[in-house]
Amino acid sequence: MIFDNKQVLKAKSYWSKQKLVAILGGDNVKIRHLQEQFRIEANTDVQNWISDFCSEKIDQLPAKQKFDFRIMNDAKRMYELIKTHEKTVGLSRLLATYDFPYRLDGNDYFVKAGNLSLRWDRSKPQESLAWAERADTIDEVGSVYTIQGFDLNYAGIILGPSLGYDEQLDKIVVRSELYEDQAAFNGIKHLGTNIEAAKERLILNALNVLLTRARKGLYIYAVDSKLRKKLLQN
Repeated sequence: MIFDNKQVLKAKSYWSKQKLVAILGGDNVKIRHLQEQFRIEANTDVQNWISDFCSEKIDQLPAKQKFDFRIMNDAKRMYELIKTHEKTVGLSRLLATYDFPYRLDGNDYFVKAGNLSLRWDRSKPQESLAWAERADTIDEVGSVYTIQGFDLNYAGIILGPSLGYDEQLDKIVVRSELYEDQAAFNGIKHLGTNIEAAKERLILNALNVLLTRARKGLYIYAVDSKLRKKLLQN
């Protein structure tokens, strides 16, 4: 069994190492920690930056390299870059944290970030191709549920209002009350831990999934002005 506790997105599917060992057979379980990944075609400093960012720490931007890593001050410009890559290499899409209203009621809902307004992905369970493989979805924004388990060549990530920046503590602030996927917290009281910390961990796990989809390039735009300013300074 392969298990990654940084990809758990809902309280009802929250696993701990202890729970996993107990269910699989206690003392008979052997654990090996996988240390290498094969998706992101970047130096270790990029992987470390993402890991730290998902632990609420903002490092200096990694050194320039083949992997195209940028902090964006213009969401529409980020979208234009993604569309250009879609034409040249394909599998390039915008993604966003689950911070914008979305309902499965047949209507269109929109992600609004700075000067960009683009609809969330439409639910089409009858489609045979994955979301990122369909040409029409270049006009949509994917969520963590749309893209988990898939690779992209280039990803533009919109960080919504649930992620901010505390200037005094010099760290990312997670505002769970602004997270639109409140259903992810169902059953969280039964985890037997600090509820707010558990909510923050689920949000940061979702962020980790979004930031680790792209093979060739990653662009980030933050809606929160303080967070965007800090990222640009770095």
